[in-house]
Amino acid sequence: MPAFDQNQQYKLAQRLKLEAARLGFDACGIAKAQQLDEQAKRLETWLANGKSHSLC
Repeated sequence: MPAFDQNQQYKLAQRLKLEAARLGFDACGIAKAQQLDEQAKRLETWLANGKSHSLC
């Protein structure tokens, strides 16, 4: 995958946020991709406890 410079990243982020707004989302955020071991463990526990229904 080709690398994006900062200007390209900014433009892509703006296009994604505009599309999210067009589709009716109230907010759209973009975060750096990184491994989240501790958060993944908490999510797995939360899901195992049957909490996923509260997302609907």
